[in-house]
Amino acid sequence: MKKQLFLFIACVFFNVGTFASAFDTQVGTFNNVVAYSNGAVGNASSVYNTTSSINTGMKWQCVEYVNRYYYKTYGLDLKSTGIYGDAKYYFSNAASAGLTAYTNGGSTAPQVGDILCSNGGGYGHVAIIREVGSTYVKVIQQNWSNDASDDSKTLTRSGNTIDGFSASYPVQGWLRKSQVESPSCTFNVSVEGGTQSSLTQGWKFWQMSNANFYHIYGTISNLANGSAYAIWMSNEDGTARIQVIGNQTASTFDFAFQIPYNDGGKYTFTFCPQGINTTIWTKSAWFYMSALPTLSISVTPTSLNKGQQATVNWSVNGGIPSLADGGWTNNIQLQWYQNGTALINLSQLPVANHTYSFTVPTSITGGIVPGCQFKISGSNPDNTSIKAGYVFNYTNEFCIQSGTGIDDVQSNTKLYIYPCPANDKLVIETAEIAPKCILTICNLNGQEIIKQLVTDKKMVIDIHSIPSGTYLITLNNEKSLQSRIFIKN
Repeated sequence: MKKQLFLFIACVFFNVGTFASAFDTQVGTFNNVVAYSNGAVGNASSVYNTTSSINTGMKWQCVEYVNRYYYKTYGLDLKSTGIYGDAKYYFSNAASAGLTAYTNGGSTAPQVGDILCSNGGGYGHVAIIREVGSTYVKVIQQNWSNDASDDSKTLTRSGNTIDGFSASYPVQGWLRKSQVESPSCTFNVSVEGGTQSSLTQGWKFWQMSNANFYHIYGTISNLANGSAYAIWMSNEDGTARIQVIGNQTASTFDFAFQIPYNDGGKYTFTFCPQGINTTIWTKSAWFYMSALPTLSISVTPTSLNKGQQATVNWSVNGGIPSLADGGWTNNIQLQWYQNGTALINLSQLPVANHTYSFTVPTSITGGIVPGCQFKISGSNPDNTSIKAGYVFNYTNEFCIQSGTGIDDVQSNTKLYIYPCPANDKLVIETAEIAPKCILTICNLNGQEIIKQLVTDKKMVIDIHSIPSGTYLITLNNEKSLQSRIFIKN
């Protein structure tokens, strides 16, 4: 912008002339967008300013302030459109930047936020309207006086006609962000690559090690030409916390969502203009984020007979403190498992019930039954990513026996092992000793733990060093084979 220089003569000895502020000095601010002094009207710094990696123009020309204000306030990158160049081109090229031009003296009144345009001088001049009165408008600008008066220069208004910045800089008119319906965004979520569903209020995002476990999808509507947006993870009230994606212009987006917090708090996704996370176009329904609940479950006693009464105890740990039992709802399912296979569904129980008494099913067959467990799993409504059975745990394994004496199922020979479960010592009794009879103890994976020759009808085996679990005892004399299961505590 060119500006004539005037020489002022002091009429009073203490009247001091006005001098431009030094280059880079703050001269004003509007809506948190700061205006700076260019030092002198004709100064060309050849240094370009960037805001969130967006080039807004040369420091500190009048067009740079307008570009930066519209980017930070509306998310519009004017410099990347056909409008950009000398200030005198802004009014005539408005449509290419998604702006509407209103002619000075026309039927449309100016309003706050409009770009006031002049094609005067050699380069023109632009400023942002910050206040509108019935007889005036006030603008904030750069590279006019280059002092504090640029923060709020007053121009005379009569109806819809605004006088020029000066006699050499008449006002052409004003530009306004094209009036469209506010941009909006829908949010959907999928779990483990499943079908998309709406992100509804109260959804529970659980802390997962798999970064792709949750995927968020969005569809944008009514986004003005040239506008850029960002998606933020925000507090329930919309206060931005972290930017998930930024500087987007596409009508759809998707991203994998790795949970950054596990405090059980309520959060939202906010759809905002790029660089302006305080302006919210759309806010998703609020959702929880928390560590995944865990379960502790046990059964007593651990050595049972068919038809015997026993008790299962469990508790839910972690999850969302404000929700009952860490975030579970509806009910839980208690199942009888053997070697990883569900045999019987025993009960559907309220979450608040942490103890369940049961009778060992008489339908269990086969003498001693190894690998018996109880499994507990959650059942939740649609607005959670915990699927039925996704959060679960098993009890310790326990054995089922048909009576106090354990009959061999392969011969008539009596073989007894006790106690069951055992701690440090295991007693093995047999009615007779066959020649070359070998005793072997293996785990359920077939790994041999102990092997020795049977030398007595009653033997005491030291098992204190073997891990807790279920084991198979075998007596083999090359003619017959006897086997039993025992549990080591």
